[in-house]
Amino acid sequence: VDSQFVLTMLYYGESGTDVSKLPLCSMMTNATMGIVSQRNAWKTGSWFAALRAGSTKAGHSHLDIGSFILDAKRTRWAHDLGNEAYDKVELAHVDLWGRGQDSERWKLFRYSSEGHNTVTINGHPLLVEQYAPVTSFRAGFPSVATIDLAPVLSDAPKATRTATMLREGGWELADSFGGVQPGKRLEWRMNTDATISTDGSVAMLTKTVSGAPVTLTVTISGVKAGWEVRDISKPPHPCDKDNPGMRQLFFRTAVPKNGAVDYVVRFR
Repeated sequence: VDSQFVLTMLYYGESGTDVSKLPLCSMMTNATMGIVSQRNAWKTGSWFAALRAGSTKAGHSHLDIGSFILDAKRTRWAHDLGNEAYDKVELAHVDLWGRGQDSERWKLFRYSSEGHNTVTINGHPLLVEQYAPVTSFRAGFPSVATIDLAPVLSDAPKATRTATMLREGGWELADSFGGVQPGKRLEWRMNTDATISTDGSVAMLTKTVSGAPVTLTVTISGVKAGWEVRDISKPPHPCDKDNPGMRQLFFRTAVPKNGAVDYVVRFR
């Protein structure tokens, strides 16, 4: 661990910062990274979400543009699976350090587009070394942030992902696509360790928090699609880490004749 980082932690512990005075929503962008965070309050059980923009040019990056995490009701619902064990992967003779579109690195589940809470078209991975900017950001309520996903999607000339945090709690993720070839299939996905029950466009996620059941309702509107669930605890690549207890909540929808798809996923 960098020694300066340790000293920073010690200094912060003595600063007496009043957490309630920190901003609820913020945005950070630079030449390679883009992160938006949204929170409805500084209290136990409040809603918190973070959304990834930017590019994969930064070291150790994943194909995760558009991916998100979500905390609410004292627990995490949408997970990032984390990194891989480099030593195990290198022993399997997988080239971790290639940066091209066809690099073996992107075939590892935790580094692939399929392993993240983002959207793909016809199963095509996101484009490497392209930049997805945050095109708008509002810190007040409702807090709204929009990412232009078109640069990282080979099949969509127009594509945006907009995240909205409500003051009273609740989060919305709206995707909009245009100019896509009719018949192609979009897939939206989210990794979770919750127990899932589905009924068409409504999914009920359940976890036990401090000994009591807690539920999150996730609904799709705008397209005729139903929720599906896949087990991702044992990913396909033989040298991938296991993901104990993890499932992927997802839906698929076909692009209509006009080449446009718009939907909203609501979390309550």
